[in-house]
Formats: sequence, C-alpha cells, structure tokens
Amino acid sequence: MLGYIHNFDSSYWDNHFVAAQQCSGARVSGCWMTSPASLGELDSTRKKVLFVIVLLIAIDVALALFVYDTTTDGESIDARTAITNAEVLITTGIAAGLGLFVAVKQGRQGLHGKTYLALALGLAMWTIGEIWWVYSEVMLQIELPDFGVADIFWLAGYGFLGYHLFKNYRYFAPTMSRRLEVVVGIMTGAIIAYVTINAFSLAQDNSLEELTTAASRISFAIGDFVMIFPALLLVVTLRKAKLHFSPWFFISLGLLLTGTADISFAYVSILELVEAEWMANLLYDAANMTVGGGLYWYYKHIVAFGTKAKLAKTTMPPPSQSLENTTKFKSSQNN
Repeated sequence: MLGYIHNFDSSYWDNHFVAAQQCSGARVSGCWMTSPASLGELDSTRKKVLFVIVLLIAIDVALALFVYDTTTDGESIDARTAITNAEVLITTGIAAGLGLFVAVKQGRQGLHGKTYLALALGLAMWTIGEIWWVYSEVMLQIELPDFGVADIFWLAGYGFLGYHLFKNYRYFAPTMSRRLEVVVGIMTGAIIAYVTINAFSLAQDNSLEELTTAASRISFAIGDFVMIFPALLLVVTLRKAKLHFSPWFFISLGLLLTGTADISFAYVSILELVEAEWMANLLYDAANMTVGGGLYWYYKHIVAFGTKAKLAKTTMPPPSQSLENTTKFKSSQNN
C-alpha cells in the first residue's frame, strides 16, 4: 500500500491517505509517493504496543507486591518505596529520551514539529524533578520532602505539555463537537473542584509550609485534568483518523494515569502516608510507559516514514520530466 507525502507536517496525511493507495510510486499531480505501512499495520502496531505496556505494568506490580516486599528484613516498605521511586525516574527518563529523539528526527517545522518538541521538553522537566526527588528521598532519606526544587521542575513541565495539547486542540477545534466540548469541560471541571475542595479540607489545620506543599501537590492533579480536557476531545474527534488516533490514544491514556497518580500522591503527601507512596509510583510508571509507547508509535509510522519520504524525494527526477520518463528513471535506479 502506498502513501501520500504532501508535507512533513502530518496534519495533511489522513486527508489523502486512502486516495494515495491508487498511486503507482511515481511523482503524480505534484505529490511524491513512497511506501508506508498498510492501514492494518497501523492498528496492529497500536495493539502490540498496548500489549507490551500492559505486560510491563503487570510485571511491575507483581515485583512490587511479591519481590520488593522481601528485599530487606523489617524495612520492606522503605525498600519498596525506594525501588519504585527509582523505577519512576527510569521510565520518565525513557519517555523524555524518546520525546527528544522524535523531536530531533522530526525537526521544528510545522505544527507537529513545535508541539512534539514542547512535549519532549515537558517530559525532560519532569525527569529533572524526579532526579531531585529520588536524591532527596532515597539518598538523603527525607520522607516525602516538602515543596522544593523537584516541585518547581514538575510544575514547569506542565507549561510545555499544555502548549503541546492546547496548540493541537486549537488546530483541530473547528472539527470538534461543541456539545462534546461542554460535556468534557463539565466533567473535568467537576473532578478538579472535588479534588481541590476535598484535599484542602484535609490540609486546613497544617502549618504554612505544609499548606504550600499541599497546594503544589494538588496543583499537579489540577494541571493533569486541565490537559485531559483537550486530550479527550482530540482522541474522540480523531478516532477514525488512522494516522492521528493512536498517538492521541496513548497520550490521553497516559494523562489519565498521571492524573490518577497525582491525586494519589497529593493525598499521600497531605496525610503523610509514606507507606502508600509506592502505589502512586506504580501509576506513574504505567503513565510513563503509555506515553513512551505513543511516542514509539508516532516515530515508527509518522516520523520515520516522513524521513524516508524526504529521502525518496531527493532521488526523483525534476518536475519537468514526464511520468513516462519518471518511471524509466525509477526502473534504472532499481537496476
């Protein structure tokens, strides 16, 4: 099956993907043709990536429950928290690394070039925050550190991630259902209001420093659900777009898992439930692996395909040549 390369910005691709199946691998009507994955392969890769993610999450949970619990005598909770903290750092770093790799390979041109660079930078901010958190809690043995450097980097990451999501949302907004926007907006708003009111009611008797920490930890969950608003709208709107659905499916699922993890982490911090921190860490692992899976899919079927297309374009004859000469040229190249 053959695909249409109109521009490296993939927003054009879905519009012409099916029509391009009739092309014959030559320069036709001002477009360059090359060989992408079939429509079936796009869905197949998503299912394979999802299977691997679920398998890794299951292994992660099993290790936390049955292996880390017996790592040290009498200190099982501390060991489990320390190990899962390190795991979150590793999975966040892998997701950030994939994001930066995609951003470099794709370039900064067009909507997707800018937004995926912002996504990579946001994940990088979160990774730096995780490094500081692991250093404070594991190396310095400070249980559930108060508001500090880690929180600043985590909060900074939301700016970049928000740019990624809302920039894409604005681009596709004309095609979205206004009723859907209202429904999703009410749902996310209600969740944000409930979490905020409930969390602050638990922290109202705390000191100023503890209130500052509680506010920062609650703001993570608020930020997640603010970003879930455009993410859900995008995944629903693009559910029939083969080249767009899968990345947004993984990103939206990753944000939902991150939001759940941040709510758990906020309550753990406010109530000082050190023994339960590892549970939130498992949710962070799942979220990072999900976003990483989406980035892998995006690179495999969009970025790598676009790179091959640009290389193929440089080997094609000048536009002035006829289609017959173009075919002869490609035959000679193959020989």
